[in-house]
Amino acid sequence: MKPVGLFQIRRTYKNLGRFRDIVNVFLKHGLGQIIEGLELHQYAPIRWWYKPLHKRLAREETVSLPERLRIALEELGPTFIKFGQLLSTRPDIVPREYVKAFDSLLDQVPPFASEQARQIIESELKSPLSELVAKFHDAPLAAASIAQVHRATLWSGEEVVFKVRRPGIQEVVKQDIDILHRVADLIERYVPDLAFLNARGLVEEFQQVIQEEMDFLREAENASRFKANFEGSKELYVPKVFLHLTTQQVLVMEYLEGTRIDDLDKLREAGVDLDKLARRGSDVLFKMILTDGFFHADPHPGNFLILSNGQLGFVDFGVVGRIREDLLDAMGSTFIGLLNRDYDALTRQSINLGFVPDNVDLE
Repeated sequence: MKPVGLFQIRRTYKNLGRFRDIVNVFLKHGLGQIIEGLELHQYAPIRWWYKPLHKRLAREETVSLPERLRIALEELGPTFIKFGQLLSTRPDIVPREYVKAFDSLLDQVPPFASEQARQIIESELKSPLSELVAKFHDAPLAAASIAQVHRATLWSGEEVVFKVRRPGIQEVVKQDIDILHRVADLIERYVPDLAFLNARGLVEEFQQVIQEEMDFLREAENASRFKANFEGSKELYVPKVFLHLTTQQVLVMEYLEGTRIDDLDKLREAGVDLDKLARRGSDVLFKMILTDGFFHADPHPGNFLILSNGQLGFVDFGVVGRIREDLLDAMGSTFIGLLNRDYDALTRQSINLGFVPDNVDLE
């Protein structure tokens, strides 16, 4: 047997229990058709096989398929929640009804014990917590799939948040990524109608994103770069990062008080001009993309706050995007061509950006 084959067998055996968990969750939510389509029925419980075929594949008509899939992803935990969130940002390849369902995926899991958070902080920073902070709030501000956040007050009087990576999350993510690669292979083998998804490419993209998101040193660098890019800006405020208190597993940043950008009722009550806010957000977006070539790539509402002075505030920097300088130039020229209605320039830039197939008659 080839070494690759041995490796695949070993990896499949190692993930056998998790495979069965996934299959059971899918069956629980009436997703038997997906199990059948991916040839994963060998992992199904024996009792499932005693059901008539039409019952094994039956749909729960009261809840749509996209909604049932969303619920299943939430139940499967951190990696699958994050993967669903990635899919919700790809309306170019994912059907609209699935994008809508996955967009509401809750990146909330039960918090881990505050004592564990304290131990991780002390282990990473090599100091008792009492020497690092004057006050530490045991109740987390938020508990998400990758980390949870605790508010604290430094001895200097500065209000901060400690973002602490969830214990054991690296092992969980690694196992689930292996399984997603296996599922992507099965999709390409057994479901040719979904070839347009490029399942393997999606999983590889997701793997890179989630690995970057778990490295808080990288996130600290991202935040510091954003702060430099928007120094003195009236549109956007970027919190200070306390680099001397930051490691791969612990990130300490300035605490921001504000209202979520999607809490429109509260914003209206506070007298926020929503039209002005939209223009401010557009200005920030265009600066990130067209001037800096460095942009926030996880734009869900929980990552953006509106501060009391009307500024937009970023609170998460785990996922960013970069644009090459040549692509920046082409994009800028495209916008100028649009504004000037210069169709010859638009044609040239469409070619430069690769939007025009080779077989098109350019004349």
